[in-house]
Amino acid sequence: MNQTKIELKPFMLVVRHKICDSIITYGERLIIMMKKRILIVVSLLLVFAFSACSQGKEKDNTGSKSNVSTSAPSSVMSNQTETVSNSDNSTDSKEIEKTYFGQWQIVKELAFGPVSTYSSDEIKNLIGKRLTFSKESATCFGDNVEYLSKIAINPNYRRTVISKKDFEENYGVTFEMLGITRDSIIRIDASDAMENGSTFFIKDNDTLILSGGGVFFELKRVEISSVSSALEAYKAVLQNKKEFTSIDNNKELYLNDFLTNKEIYEITFKATRFTVLDMDGDKVPEVVLELSSNDIPRFYEVLHYMNNTVYGYIFTYRSLGELKADGTFMFSSGAADSGVGKLKFENETYDIDILGKIESNQDDSDLTVSFFIDDKPVTKEEYDAFINKQMEKKDTVWYEFSQENIEKELSVKP
Repeated sequence: MNQTKIELKPFMLVVRHKICDSIITYGERLIIMMKKRILIVVSLLLVFAFSACSQGKEKDNTGSKSNVSTSAPSSVMSNQTETVSNSDNSTDSKEIEKTYFGQWQIVKELAFGPVSTYSSDEIKNLIGKRLTFSKESATCFGDNVEYLSKIAINPNYRRTVISKKDFEENYGVTFEMLGITRDSIIRIDASDAMENGSTFFIKDNDTLILSGGGVFFELKRVEISSVSSALEAYKAVLQNKKEFTSIDNNKELYLNDFLTNKEIYEITFKATRFTVLDMDGDKVPEVVLELSSNDIPRFYEVLHYMNNTVYGYIFTYRSLGELKADGTFMFSSGAADSGVGKLKFENETYDIDILGKIESNQDDSDLTVSFFIDDKPVTKEEYDAFINKQMEKKDTVWYEFSQENIEKELSVKP
């Protein structure tokens, strides 16, 4: 018969079994029981956790159709989001095309968020730049100026309605700073398959707000003039049949009056030659008149057609030299200061987009010369190569100022 002997020891109950010859303490039993209970609790917690995750995923999936801008936190959501591709023929697509398709110009900086990737000089240089949005392409814009030279091909346009509260919380800019008086605004995200594109907001039919690099710019619609209407207007001005707006005279007048009234530099001019070329890259040509005084070429008058009006801007001979067929030219403002530029027109004014320049600085004893291309410092050798390439470009074609040439070069070709 098997016998079991029980011994009592302090803090321990020892069970001796002659067959198993094993010892199991009471403390060990308690530990085993506690481990089992812990495992049960952990299992229950895991069940609840997985259940919560499953519900969270379902909620995420219900909101996955909302458009989220890369320039704002992901909490900017909307229940009014639609995607318009270049092949969409719906009524909404046509309405959107009517609203913002076309050419736009950056006219001013409106505001910037808590963090900006653009310097004040870069912001200044962006004023006057043009962007185009169409079914076939969209101008890119982002966190640096290089994006502006990229084109999104066959872009999709995603339309999202953002409330005033969500916008201000996520962009750090108020509607008041942007001149928005409504309670919401429409955001458009244009992007292609390579994720090139831009983000802008629709303020009204003629005004967009461009967003990038933490800065907000105002865009104004550019009324694209047809080549034929521009040529007809130029011809009428050169034939002294129609007035043009002289920015320097600050009035409308006929060409003959402009040449002879001595209101600019108190001298009379004679139009000796003219050329027809696109100076600002908008596909609509300008006309440049060469103006002589005492049979010496001294000035140029640039005629620009916009909104059914011809505007005139005068330049000295040194400020618009070596005019090339692509609209670029050389300018000089001193013995050691010169460069290459291209005109850009802003409403009734103009600015020069400086492509490269030499800049001198005279201190007490020395003259230092610096070289720049696209506002970035370069070596003399790099600048010389840039100038050589510029000089190799095709020159614009000049015509003698005569009624025959005016009729020939400014008549609409069939």
